[in-house]
Parts: sequence; structure tokens; C-alpha cells
Amino acid sequence: MHTNADRYVLIVVLAVAGGCGGGGSGTSGPGAQPGGVVTGPVAQTLPEDALAISFPLAHAAYNSSSVTVSGYLNHSEFAEMSVTVATGTTQESADIDGRGHFVVPDVPLTTQGANAIIEVTATHPDRGSTRRSLALSRQPDLALIVDMQLDASRGRVVAIDRDTASVVSIDLADGWREMLSGAFVGSGVPLFQPVSLALDATRNRAYVVDEAQSAVLEIDLANGERSKLMESLRRARVAFDPVDRTVVVADRESQNFTLTRIDPVTGVQTQVSGPGMGAIAHLPRVTVFDLDLTFNRAIIADGSSLEGYGIDLNTGRATRLLGRTFRPAPFPVYYDDLAMHNGTAYIVNSRIPTVVSITLSNGYHSMVSNPGTYPSQGPPLGTGPTLYGPRAVALDEANERLIVADNHLGSVFGVETGTGNRTLLADQGVGDGVHLRSAAGLAVSTDPFRLFAAGHRVAMGVEFDLATGDRQLLFGESDPAGTAAPAAVALAVDVQETVAYYAVGDSRAGRLFAIDFSGEIPTVVSGAERGTGPPLGVIVDIELDLARRTAYVLDADEAALLAVDLDTGDRRIVSDSIVGVGERMGFPVAMALDMENDRAFVSIVDNASIDEIYIATGDRAVIASRDVGSGASIDAVGD
Repeated sequence: MHTNADRYVLIVVLAVAGGCGGGGSGTSGPGAQPGGVVTGPVAQTLPEDALAISFPLAHAAYNSSSVTVSGYLNHSEFAEMSVTVATGTTQESADIDGRGHFVVPDVPLTTQGANAIIEVTATHPDRGSTRRSLALSRQPDLALIVDMQLDASRGRVVAIDRDTASVVSIDLADGWREMLSGAFVGSGVPLFQPVSLALDATRNRAYVVDEAQSAVLEIDLANGERSKLMESLRRARVAFDPVDRTVVVADRESQNFTLTRIDPVTGVQTQVSGPGMGAIAHLPRVTVFDLDLTFNRAIIADGSSLEGYGIDLNTGRATRLLGRTFRPAPFPVYYDDLAMHNGTAYIVNSRIPTVVSITLSNGYHSMVSNPGTYPSQGPPLGTGPTLYGPRAVALDEANERLIVADNHLGSVFGVETGTGNRTLLADQGVGDGVHLRSAAGLAVSTDPFRLFAAGHRVAMGVEFDLATGDRQLLFGESDPAGTAAPAAVALAVDVQETVAYYAVGDSRAGRLFAIDFSGEIPTVVSGAERGTGPPLGVIVDIELDLARRTAYVLDADEAALLAVDLDTGDRRIVSDSIVGVGERMGFPVAMALDMENDRAFVSIVDNASIDEIYIATGDRAVIASRDVGSGASIDAVGD
């Protein structure tokens, strides 16, 4: 609620007095004292139109601590008039020029009770006076609102005005406007041209892209203070992820598009998408940017090409969603993870939520489970809960089922390989323990069967009890909003030694970590600080060959399969564009090992294929694609 104390009233009073010469601001005449203080009231006998107020305007809003009063005297004897302005206990004389125009600069807007009172008086011994009153609103005017965010907890909308370079609050109950940060509110880095806004309602912070400064500013909405969070941007847009409490910035850096997460508390920046990470190569004009947390992706619109893209916040890969001539591809569109059993690869497709299989000997492609989430994905197959974003898959051989992690739901399902029937095994409402919102990878062990998963937002590992849905934290943060440890992007486990191996993907410095199930501090197995050989980039999958003390890692940035010695950290390339013959890997996203036959199977985005790689030689062969194998066509594969 707002009271009249929030609004200010300007009262303008002019009286006419004699004894003044020319255009000066006289202070003599009856009732006048030195300094121009009028000791008694003067009768209002002048006509109303003898006084004209040029500024301030009655309909305008005023946010500064002072205002300039100006106008002119529309009277033949203006040369004999003197004008004074009084506010509170302060009084100042106006300057009147030879045409009757007057001005009093920097009149303080002092609150007296419910209003800010300003009195303007002109004195004449014979003609009397006139008086005006103006109600000056302290609400900021709205000129060009370019972005706004709902702050439901405070019952308001927070908006940015490009023309007035301000951040404004609009009350949802009564429409009352308040300046939160701008020229007269807050200090620090100035705000010149705000174009994009994100809001962290919990910390009462706004994040604003200032196009004139090519920077993202952090603004404390409690006091308007401004500071720079990120610089050297080009046509950037900003959003806020409330799950891990990071600021997400979409930017065109030179000729390349990048997507970056920033921890606003520590300032640490993590590139999600960019050159070599599956992003769109070039977006001339990012006009719309927001987060789709249901599907864990960023939505980007290009104002030049009129195209829209979804960017996976786990992997950084971009998928075209719309355009002038674009239509979604037919089933299946996108593959994520794969698991192998008896010559068959089982694959999850997150874009059209399905589970499919590929016979490795001939590339035959068939449906395992189709919940019919969307009408365009064909007839349903199997019963049970609906899938929305299956991201990772593992095989439970003893129960003839697949374990599927759905990142969009934050759930784990069992899918029968024979019928396609689906059963909910664990989610936030099924089972106790820490909730893993989205899994970067699943790992299993047999005798007995155990299921492990790693979170992609923080380095967190859990083990599932599939009978009850309970989750036990093995390592990392129990708070999904924590940012103390780097985000895991792939997982493998050595159950005998109770050690988990997880990877942190970085186009500049990928690393492989090991951590004991007891939750000790993770150690670097291989990376820039340990081991020799080619550097690691964006690691998207890990498989262990414990008999040889080797981890095989899939590097999407370098389009390579590498072997890492678990004892020394030394790295060697198994297969890439130089090592091995066969079609070059474009953008690999998932892998499964068949060590009995000394081979690996890799899904490739660029080639829309499943490739077989011989470990000994690095040679590659396509076993399933649009042109290889039979059954339902493969239109694209992915992580």
C-alpha cells in the first residue's frame, strides 16, 4: 500500500510588489524584509493568467531530490514584480529577465507531512498576487520498456526502461511505480542503455545487459547499487537459472555465438556452448532469450533469420526449433545415451521422447518404447508413465529392463525391453534422500545390480535403491543449488574399490576426477596438472576397462576417443581424424564399450550415425545411419 507521503505537491504562489527595477528580483516594498522574506499575506487580486508555469509540468514525474521552477509573468508591469521561492525554512529569489521570464534552479523537494511544498511569491504594492498549486508525482514516467520480469513474492513487475536508463518497479495491486535504480537512485557503475533483464527474486538482484557498455550489470534492488558482472559482450541477452542460481548470458562474440553461466557470488564463469561445443556458429541478432527449465534448455531467437533454437544446458548443443521453411524432422530426431547387450544397442532419444534399439550386426533400427508424448511421434508402444526428456540409459540385465533417467522430469524409469512398458522407480516424490534433478550419466554394476548417477549441475553422485526409490549421496553437494564443486558431465564407477570417476568438460581444460564413495575431496586423475599426452576437452562419456586400468573418454571438442591410464594420468588418442581410417567423427556424444571384441560404439551427431571403433587400430565403420541398416530411418543422433 502507498500513502500520500509517497507523493509530492508543488504549490506555486506569486504576489506582486513594487519597488523593483528592470528585470531584477526585487525584495523591497510593503511587508518585505532583507533577504526577500515576506512577513504577511498579500491579497490575490491579479488575474490567473498573469502567471504562466513552464516547468515543472503538472503531468510529469520527478525522482530527483530537487527541481527547477521556471515560467513567465504575463503582466504589463512585470518589471516591478519580484519572485521568491520558499521550501521548508529555505527561501530563494528568482531571476527575472527583460521579457518577464523567471527561473529558480535546484529547488529542494523537501517533504512536509504528506507533500513537498514549494511557494513562489511576487510582490507589488498596488496589484496584489496570484497563486498556483501543482501535484508532482514521485512515480517515474515510462518511456520505452524493453524487458520486464515478474517478482511474484513482492507482488510487482520489475522492468527496464531503455530511454530513461532506469530499473522500475510496478506494483501489481495498484500500478504504483517506483524507481529502483537509475540516474538519481543508486550509485556505482552508471546505467546507459539497458536492453535485457534477468531477476533473482531470492537475493533481490537484477541482472541487466547495458548495450552501451557491452556489459552485464548486477543491481541491488534494495538500494539501486550497480556493479559490472561481465564485460566485452556483443549483442548479449541475459537470463537467470533459479535451480543452480546462475546468470546465463547469450552473446555473439566476434563471429561466434556463446552461452555462458556466471556464479554471481563468486564471479566464476563457465562456458556452456560455443565454438567446438555444438553451438550455432553465428547468430547475427539475438533478439529473444529465455530459459525453458522444464526441458533444461535455453531458447534463442535470431531476429535476422527469423529462426529459433534450443540449446541443451547440459551439453551446449543447439537444435533448430523453428524458421521460415523449417519443419521438424520425422522420427527419430535426436539420440542421447546408449547401452549395449548381446549385440544390440539401446538408445534414448530426448527430442522425441522414445527408446529405440539398433542391431549392431546389420544396423536394423526398431522401436522399444514410445509413450506417444507428442502426436507427431507415431503410435504408442508400451504402457506406463510418459517420458518427456530421456537423457541417460543403463541396462538391468537380470530384470530384462532398461533404466532411463528423464532429465525433464527429474525421474528414473524402468523400461521393459520386451514390451516397452514403463515403471516409475524414483523421483522427488518417490523414495527418500537427495533429489537428483537431472543426470549427466548413469553407471551400473552387477552381482548385485547397483545403479549410480551423477548430477550435471554440481559434482554430485548418488546411488539408487530401485526397490524403494531411495537415494544415498555418495559424494558432492547435497544442495542442488550449491556451486562448490565443478559440474559432472559423465560418470563411471569401480564398485570393488568404491571409487567413482567423473569428468568436467571444458573446451580449454577438461579433467578426469576420482572420488571415494565416502565423499572425500576429489583428486585429478588426468588433466593439465597430471599426465602426459594430448589435452582433454569437452568429455561427454566415460567407460572403464579395469582389467587394463584404463578409462576411455569421448572428447566432443576434439572429436576423439582417448585412453587414459588411471594410475599415471597419461593420455593417448585411440581414434580421431588422424588416428584410424574411416569416416571422420563429427560431434560424438555417447559411447558404449565391448571389450570382449576390443571395440567401442559411438553415436555421432554430425553424421547422424552409430559408429564402430576398433580399439587396437582406431579404424571406424558406420553400422547404422540414414543410409546404413534397415528399419526406421535415422535422421539425427545426439548426446
